[in-house]
Amino acid sequence: MINDDTPVSTRFYNFLYDEFCSPPLFCDSSLVKELMESTENLYASVFTGSDHQAATSQLREPEEKHSHGDTAKLAFTVGVIVPMVVMIIVTWLKNPTTTSIKGFYAAFPVFRGTLLYILYTWLWGINLYIYRRRRINHVFIFEFDPTTSLNHIRMFKVRITDTQDTGWQLLVCTF
Repeated sequence: MINDDTPVSTRFYNFLYDEFCSPPLFCDSSLVKELMESTENLYASVFTGSDHQAATSQLREPEEKHSHGDTAKLAFTVGVIVPMVVMIIVTWLKNPTTTSIKGFYAAFPVFRGTLLYILYTWLWGINLYIYRRRRINHVFIFEFDPTTSLNHIRMFKVRITDTQDTGWQLLVCTF
């Protein structure tokens, strides 16, 4: 007879956890470093003629350079867009005559298509941001031209301009 005061369910859970739940493979940074070094060595031996420096520069993501001014411009324009979107939504909810504007139903599909494109490209920018945060070299993976590929800051700056233009057009069309 076991002289343990812990409940049977707790002991069973601990047994299952110890038996089937192993620690994650990447819990130690030395494993990750070993994996990166072995991948770089293999890549160097196959693709760069054993030039480890060239392999490292090709496999690792290049450093992005953008100024704080870019971030400030982005924050300012987002600050302009948010009240504009709120104003459009409030106008459409409070003003029941919005749909009775002459030509509204003819113009709305144009805005719907434009807004779908803008949503798609915003999500593309979010993907670029996630790739950057997770240090995934998407330019290398998808075989893009590094000289012409956009980073997330540039993508957001372009989308901000399109979103502002479309928002102003919607406001003008609504009033």
